[in-house]
Amino acid sequence: MTVGTILLDELNNYVYDNKTLPLRPEWDKALLHTLVKGKGVSEAAYEMLPPSIQKVCYIDAVDNYPITIKEISEQSDYLLVNRSAEVKPGGKVFRLDNFKLIGEIELWKKL
Repeated sequence: MTVGTILLDELNNYVYDNKTLPLRPEWDKALLHTLVKGKGVSEAAYEMLPPSIQKVCYIDAVDNYPITIKEISEQSDYLLVNRSAEVKPGGKVFRLDNFKLIGEIELWKKL
């Protein structure tokens, strides 16, 4: 069972047209740090991570924790959605069609 995590705004945008991310809740980075500590991530994911998180994980092309949007949608059995308080117009939407909301904390289970 893999629990992925993603930062989305209220419109399910994960990145805005100006290439910025939604405003991160203060605990979001610490959560990601905990989830990837001692685990492998893909090379593409590793390059996206801030140095502080790169230090606690390693590149593994086969057995990796989902970080990229494609990995999250394909590999996550459950998805913890961290909601940003910020909403901007124009962005790329993460589709939650393959997941079902199972609790108020926005833990989504892959169908």
